[in-house]
Amino acid sequence: MKRERIALAILAAACIGFIALLARQTRGGGAGSAQSRGGAGWAAARLYLEARGTPVTLIDRPLGEALGAPRVLALVFPWQRWELTELRPVLLRHLQAGGDVVFAYSGERPQSMGEGRVAEALGLDQTSLRPHPPLGPFAWYAYARTEWELRPPGDTDPARVIRVHAFAHGFQAPAGATTLLVDGEGRALAFAFPRLRGRVVALPAALLANAGVGSPAAADLLESLRASLPGTWSFDEYHHGLTASVTPASVGSRRVFDLWLLHLAVVYLLALLALARPFGPVWSDPPVRSGSAATFLRGLGALHLRLGHERDAAALLVARAHELDPRIPARDPAGAGLLSLAQALAGERAPRRSR
Repeated sequence: MKRERIALAILAAACIGFIALLARQTRGGGAGSAQSRGGAGWAAARLYLEARGTPVTLIDRPLGEALGAPRVLALVFPWQRWELTELRPVLLRHLQAGGDVVFAYSGERPQSMGEGRVAEALGLDQTSLRPHPPLGPFAWYAYARTEWELRPPGDTDPARVIRVHAFAHGFQAPAGATTLLVDGEGRALAFAFPRLRGRVVALPAALLANAGVGSPAAADLLESLRASLPGTWSFDEYHHGLTASVTPASVGSRRVFDLWLLHLAVVYLLALLALARPFGPVWSDPPVRSGSAATFLRGLGALHLRLGHERDAAALLVARAHELDPRIPARDPAGAGLLSLAQALAGERAPRRSR
């Protein structure tokens, strides 16, 4: 009994520690949000830009409604909200007007909502950076804790290294792109390239997240981006949950959601009506006219008939039945033989008097 209590106490402590670890990791809001103070948020990058005098705005409506004058559009993934409209014409129109895009991809497998469509609109091709995780627990633990060292091409200064957790997916740098950071294998993971009349900077979102932007190399990267992409920085917060008080899109989305709930209610009521309808008139199964007892009695009656003493057997049968149940008459009033009596008991015909 004492061992069981110790085991339960250890299990309870492990569960409490695991819950506390999850709460610590998820504290601070959604990943990629410029308002989130969690490890994966971009609040520190936004505050740094504001402290350096860069105008910063937060987009709280769909991109098609928010984009106007040329600016630096920061799209940080993963998103927490679906994008119902087509993004390609919106982004191409923004780039054609001379706007810039900072595409901070998540590196997740599979990609988050909208990330693939944004990459396609920017002309980026996806590439796999790591194999699938192993199934063994120890190998998986080592796989999950792997870190990469990113540095500018040809730079060997240890102070300019940015360490990030290894991720599964990235994007190939287009021809003519300027490589900003490479990993240990020389793969370009952060790069910039011209697109139409604007410029696109693609980099892992973890580089400038709150958990890593405090390193000198990450701060240098953010400062270089601020200098090379002047103008107002607009962080897309609509896809991280920020919504304006009243927008036509929000009203329309709520109307669509209400219609969807109404549709479910109608389907539910139709299902209830279908189940409540009677499945035809009520009937009872007819009594079984044959069985082991009836077959035995008919066979026994036929045997006595063949032997010539069926009347005596019938009388004896009725007498024995009367002994078991006094409500049964002591003699067969119809004077039927045993075969006729057996057929009557089996429900085939009424008993008839023997000749």
